[in-house]
Amino acid sequence: MATAQIDMFGLTDDDAAAGDRRCPSGPGRYPWWHAEQQTATPPNLYLFSAGIPVRIERFGSGASAFWDFLGYALVGMPVGVTATEVTVKVRAKIVSYVDRGGRVFVDSGAFGAFRAGKEMDFEELVFPVYDELCRRARRRQGLLLVMPDCVGDQRRTLELQQLHIERIHRWIDSGAEAVFPLQDANVAPLHAYERLLALLDDRPHTLGIPSNARAWRPHQVVDFVRRARPDRVHLLGLARDSVLQQLARDIGEHSPATRLSCDACALTAHAGRGRRLTDRAKSRLESAVAAAEQGDYGDVLPDLSTYLTDVLYTPGFLSDEQVECVAHHLGYRDSAWRSRFIAAAAGQGLREVLAPLDPDETWMPQAMASVVAERLYRPWLRRVLAGPIRAWEVARIACDDDPQGVPGLPRLEETIAAQEATA
Repeated sequence: MATAQIDMFGLTDDDAAAGDRRCPSGPGRYPWWHAEQQTATPPNLYLFSAGIPVRIERFGSGASAFWDFLGYALVGMPVGVTATEVTVKVRAKIVSYVDRGGRVFVDSGAFGAFRAGKEMDFEELVFPVYDELCRRARRRQGLLLVMPDCVGDQRRTLELQQLHIERIHRWIDSGAEAVFPLQDANVAPLHAYERLLALLDDRPHTLGIPSNARAWRPHQVVDFVRRARPDRVHLLGLARDSVLQQLARDIGEHSPATRLSCDACALTAHAGRGRRLTDRAKSRLESAVAAAEQGDYGDVLPDLSTYLTDVLYTPGFLSDEQVECVAHHLGYRDSAWRSRFIAAAAGQGLREVLAPLDPDETWMPQAMASVVAERLYRPWLRRVLAGPIRAWEVARIACDDDPQGVPGLPRLEETIAAQEATA
């Protein structure tokens, strides 16, 4: 048996807003049907200084995991990933998302290598990802790719970029936005920028200003932008709103044409025991399992009765390991009984071996329902629902931390991109 599958990226905005939210009952500190409503605001930060609007595009980074990425994508948020961490499945979703108008910031992973004391192999680990994304995406302007760099070393950074300049030119010429980190505010950043400009030959570019390791001070950022007047600046790893606001005001005053963006991982602060993302996802999962068991997700997931019917009557529905689990918990534990159960499950279904054991059905139906519910069905539901619920909670956090002008979060059942049900 296979459950119906729903692809989040197949939904339009109208689809996501359509339909009433269903309200399954069940325990939970955060009842999943109680959406946290906030006044809709523009998706990015708008500040005003001397009457000049300044826009900061904010990317939710640290979303390289499949369900975290989908959580941001559900509400149309700019999202950030790391090239060395994205799987084939995530890369496919990146392409789909940018082609639908999304924006994705792709970090090289050089900062992680720096913290681990390792040298980054860009040609093996990073460039193939960039090449694939640029080759497969039609709307490449939705991609922000961080160019090769060496954290804290501007000379080595320029050497790397000069070494790979032909490849960099191809990415830019394809339409992707290239982000070039400037490493050290104390070592002639204007001169480094001039050398970069010579390499790019008038191609569009974005300057990356470090905000973590070897970070620039805010006044250094403002002074550089005032003097260099770059078209685009990306503040790498900057999360503090107070600093963002002041930078936006100051840059807006001195270089109003400069477009600003930033990335920071908002999920880390909410993950872990006792924290919002972890606790709420856990309680919502238990509520959703109880709801699915009662048939509340009948269009995408089987209820317990349907699942039990497949266990009893569908040949090959269970694996041998699962059949042995059923036999064991029903009390049939020796090898001969295990073999009979496995043969029946592969032949006409488990009922073939169970019916003769209780012809009058005085105890077997109840025992079987209990064993299947506790040992097979509920664990399976938790596996199927854990990812979509994680994505749904990430989407809620994205909306809360940077509210979007969207009509409402998609229903949970619209985020169930279930894999083939194997019991």
